[in-house]
Amino acid sequence: DMLSTLVSFHGEAARVEEQINWLGIRHVHYAAKRQHTSVMQEVLLTTLARAVGADDWTEEMEKAWIDLWQNSCNKLFTVMEQAEQHGQRVIQLWDRVQARTTKLQFGSALRKALLSGTEWVQSLSLGKQTHKPEDDDE
Repeated sequence: DMLSTLVSFHGEAARVEEQINWLGIRHVHYAAKRQHTSVMQEVLLTTLARAVGADDWTEEMEKAWIDLWQNSCNKLFTVMEQAEQHGQRVIQLWDRVQARTTKLQFGSALRKALLSGTEWVQSLSLGKQTHKPEDDDE
């Protein structure tokens, strides 16, 4: 997925970053590890060199692919680390919610909040991050 993303969106930095973010989140599920990238890099380089042909494959091409691969992997693992941290926070918050209320009460309160059309809920639907005053209580 990553290779096709990098090639498909070449020259569109914002799109590449967006796609790497999604790949990072998916790779949390795959339990990918940093040490896997060196093996995958060797597979990638060997495959590309064979596809291009020994006569046409250059050190410059190899270096360009290595730089692209390593930079992309670094971004991917940063996203994965952030996703894991946020996932842990969500689990902690959910445990606190479950200790304080029933699923029915929580669902009712959540439904009411979502239907209320508050500025905070509206900002979430627009993809904006805002600070909720209630967050200060924790």
